[in-house]
Amino acid sequence: MIEPLTINIISIFLTLQFVIACWFFHERNHTIRGFSAFLLAGFCLLSMSILELILNRHAPQANVFINNTLYATALFWFCRAFSELLEIRSNKNHERFCLIGSFVPSLLLAFFHDANADVVHYWHFTIGVMPLVYLTYIVAKKARYTQYQEELSYFFYTLQLIILCHLVFISMVLLSFAIPESTVLQIQTVSSMTMLFGHLTLIMVFLMLAFRLKHNQMKKVGETDYLTSILNRRAFFERLESIPKRDDLYFILIDADFFKKINDDFGHDVGDEALKHIANQISSLLSKADLFARFGGEEFIIAIANISETNIKAVAERIRQKIANTPLLYNNLNIPLTLSIGVSQYSGADVQDDIKTADAMLYQAKGNGRNQTVFSFN
Repeated sequence: MIEPLTINIISIFLTLQFVIACWFFHERNHTIRGFSAFLLAGFCLLSMSILELILNRHAPQANVFINNTLYATALFWFCRAFSELLEIRSNKNHERFCLIGSFVPSLLLAFFHDANADVVHYWHFTIGVMPLVYLTYIVAKKARYTQYQEELSYFFYTLQLIILCHLVFISMVLLSFAIPESTVLQIQTVSSMTMLFGHLTLIMVFLMLAFRLKHNQMKKVGETDYLTSILNRRAFFERLESIPKRDDLYFILIDADFFKKINDDFGHDVGDEALKHIANQISSLLSKADLFARFGGEEFIIAIANISETNIKAVAERIRQKIANTPLLYNNLNIPLTLSIGVSQYSGADVQDDIKTADAMLYQAKGNGRNQTVFSFN
């Protein structure tokens, strides 16, 4: 059977390694939330193991209370870390209540049960159930990142395992009168080891989620136009591949009228503001399912699926009128803007040909006097 001292030493070295890994990642990824809280949780677990090693023989009563307090605090910061990382709007008052409800009874037991330190020691495991159940609940009900199902499933299994180990440990305490002492100690040792690796697994899950978030942030930067914050041309075509190619797919090509004149008369900074203004106004008229990207220079492109011919005409006209009725207000300037728009329908062949058709309709709109929409269909 593994001695408690051995478990402590293993816990110290493993926790220290993971805390260092978290610190290293945090120093290079300040934009990812939750790391500060997670580092505090890791330091609490590390301190708990070190103080257990130092105080267990010399001050057992103080050791038990300090361990309980550190463990409750670690679980509190675990809850905070995952809430911040997954952007969950949790109730901080509930989390504080869990924290206070964990270590206040430990303090009372430590002072009023001097003759039975084991009672206080067992509370250490009892306090682990309430915060972990709460953490399971908020992640299951409030987490918005549905694209991380594999990591979150792994996370739930780990939490359930830790909770089960707590319950097994407590059951051994309650049934100690009916089970041989050697069996109780063996089962408690196995539970303690499993809980140790369970907590380390939580750290691994946190780092896995953080890496995925960082990867998605970098991917988003690569897909986003630096000026307008909408999709860039490459991302538009990549996402277009996932849209079903049917005759209810339409392409809208948009060009800002007299854009060169705006740059020449007011400067390129005003021209940049005009492009951002156009992108923001058009975005407000589209749904999340629509693809909207900067196609190049002052040109924009939109792909809309699952829409009728009548509705696509209404959308295109709504965009044109929105910009015509919303001038750019910048540094005491009031600059009118208009758009020329070409619209085409998916022809059943190559989408590049359909976009070329929309481009031909766009130039026809410009040739007809600008500030108008031309369709490739009746």
